[in-house]
Amino acid sequence: MIYDECYVKVIKHIKERRKSRYTQKEFAKLLGVTQKTISCYESCQTELNLKQFIEICHHLELNFLKIFQSYLKRNMKRKNIQIRYIEKKRVS
Repeated sequence: MIYDECYVKVIKHIKERRKSRYTQKEFAKLLGVTQKTISCYESCQTELNLKQFIEICHHLELNFLKIFQSYLKRNMKRKNIQIRYIEKKRVS
């Protein structure tokens, strides 16, 4: 499968974090999948769905909203497209 540059960079970021904490086999066991599945995710042979992505980010202590926000901002600037998002205001 062919993915855009943004998706590939996000997956690379996830892979780097996973490698610093777990082997593919250990991480697969934690997620309840096979090592081959992790390998396919990391090589972009299989696409992550949102539920899988959130679970992976949870186990790797990654903020998935910040990851996508930063990559999307860079990608949209290059294509001269503006994106808007709402930030939560903290209630004191």
